[in-house]
Amino acid sequence: MNIRIYQINHERDTNRVKFESFENLSKYQNSPDVNPDIYDEVFQGEVDCRTLDDIYHKFNCDHPNNFKSHSLSVSDIIEIIESDKVVSQNGNQPSVESGFYFCDSVGFKKLDFVPPQHEKIRVVLVSPGKLAEIADINATLEGMQAVVGGLIEAVYPYEEQVAVVCNEEGKIEGLPLNRAIYNNDKEMVEIIAGNFFICDCSGENFGGLSDEQLKRYSEKFKNPERFYKIDGEIKAAPYDPNKNKNYER
Repeated sequence: MNIRIYQINHERDTNRVKFESFENLSKYQNSPDVNPDIYDEVFQGEVDCRTLDDIYHKFNCDHPNNFKSHSLSVSDIIEIIESDKVVSQNGNQPSVESGFYFCDSVGFKKLDFVPPQHEKIRVVLVSPGKLAEIADINATLEGMQAVVGGLIEAVYPYEEQVAVVCNEEGKIEGLPLNRAIYNNDKEMVEIIAGNFFICDCSGENFGGLSDEQLKRYSEKFKNPERFYKIDGEIKAAPYDPNKNKNYER
């Protein structure tokens, strides 16, 4: 199941509706509608869940390694991007209908919700065990932290003004090893653990890559890597994850 989770940013929560039920929204603000401007995206990714209750349990009792916000609670919003298929009388159907669900004091309420429209930047997103992809991510600090699953750290291994942005504590937290980083002399200088992305760093803030850079870095980090040691030296071997899936079948 592919999901996103949104939580209220307390600094923008002037009406103090964080952790309040849907019924209480009208009591604390001038509208019964959920205000998307006070929400931040705090998680996006695949989870081994079939129902909304499964998601609630996971984000309270078994947090994913790359989730660094508070446990799922009342006023949080779950977006179901894509859910697993289940067999029904009408054929294979999604286990949960795509859409947005308000975590209420009891159960969940499906609602119309427009995700917060923060400025986005186009980057190359690299995840362990997956092909590199071009992605639009929120340019806010919270958005970047959601992508890498924690505090961000920037690495600058190249002469051109691009940054590799990763989880500062990825190795300490035991996140899966992702890709090796090489310098211009093709020497391995770092192994990144957990998700990371490549972006422009020529300005005051991180920015999007050019079309040429998107293509080049997507190819550079295209295939995931496995790591092994020979004579005390760590080596990286790229592999095609799609071929592995076909082999497993």
